[in-house]
Amino acid sequence: MIHSPLQDHFNRLVEEIQSQSPPTLALWRLQNQQIFNVLERFGKSTQEEHNDGPDEKHDLLNQTLSLFDELNPLLAQQEMESGIFAQTNRTMDSTEETLAPAPPTAVAVVFGGKYSSHPRSISELLVSRLAISGFDRIWTVSRSQMVEKLPSNITHVTKQNLDQPNGKMEYQEVLDQVLDSSSPSSITIFFTLGQHIGISPFQRNLQASENFASALAEILPSPDSSSSSLQKWKVIVTGTDATQSSTHPDGQITIDDQEYTIPTYRISEYNYTYALSKLGQYYRIGQTIATLTGKSALAETCTKIVHRISQHVEKEGDNVTYDATTALVKMEELDEWSRQVDSMLLPELKTHYFIAKRGISICYTPLHATPWSEQALLAAHKMPELGDPRAYILEQVMKRLKNAISIDQAVSVHLRNGM
Repeated sequence: MIHSPLQDHFNRLVEEIQSQSPPTLALWRLQNQQIFNVLERFGKSTQEEHNDGPDEKHDLLNQTLSLFDELNPLLAQQEMESGIFAQTNRTMDSTEETLAPAPPTAVAVVFGGKYSSHPRSISELLVSRLAISGFDRIWTVSRSQMVEKLPSNITHVTKQNLDQPNGKMEYQEVLDQVLDSSSPSSITIFFTLGQHIGISPFQRNLQASENFASALAEILPSPDSSSSSLQKWKVIVTGTDATQSSTHPDGQITIDDQEYTIPTYRISEYNYTYALSKLGQYYRIGQTIATLTGKSALAETCTKIVHRISQHVEKEGDNVTYDATTALVKMEELDEWSRQVDSMLLPELKTHYFIAKRGISICYTPLHATPWSEQALLAAHKMPELGDPRAYILEQVMKRLKNAISIDQAVSVHLRNGM
């Protein structure tokens, strides 16, 4: 039987995963025959003849997204059938609250999300789940102009400058509109904005949270205010395991009497400025919530941390790596701020603030499909023995099975703490 180079590459990746010691979650994933078949089919597929240029990039991106479309439901089904993932997340965070039905006049707002009848991202699936979860109305805010028909309880607002210096007014306009038109008794606000590539991604992360937090300070009432009909509010931020301290241990999970290692995403020299910018988001939003809830000492601590983070990010620009000799914030200090998110920030603000970060690692979404497709075309020229950019895609997907989760699992982390 004649094997193509792409097939041989797939077989080598399988062998690497099977020989890992200790075994990682990737081995468990590949033991699911449907997941294995989807990846093998991608590895056996015939490369269509195409020309260099925008069509090649577009075709590869579509193939990658189609692969993700097949994988995500299978990953979710495997997680659900094991019962382990839900149990693990229930015990991971001491600030978790029991999911309760939304009250009749409850409203949800998702900054950075939109509705899609074919959700491919965490925020899109989050909106779809919110639409059937009992909220009276869901507001979504993103750059997108909606072209498909929305469910009757969803309102979309297009805003272009959420992470730009003039973006505070856009958040404020949306929140004013929500409160004026809906007069909700309860509001849950999801902040899902986060960048790790593109133009000035780390500065944009900090700018987005600055705009958002400044708008919250002017719109939300303090909890003991009698001048507002808003009786309950909560802010939920989409986080990432990349903000775990550099010493955070790998996870361990036992399935069918077999123990697997789940390598933990955490702060490292290779994602340093990104992790800084995400921690900056946590603390900047936390500073406003601490102020609103009368925790002035905590607010002051947050302000100092955000100032230091902002200085470092401004100095480093788009440089994501860590240099101990020049860093304005040393790794030991950032590790401590990371630990304080769980030991100080969230416990003190748990009624009004939650960060969905535990277990949020790699998800197969357009956020990764787009840069992987671009990098795959470059890599194909460096690996002439493969001659197929899909070899790069296959490698990225399969090697990340060691700690990848479905978008369903990522959304469940938000919703278990979102009402």
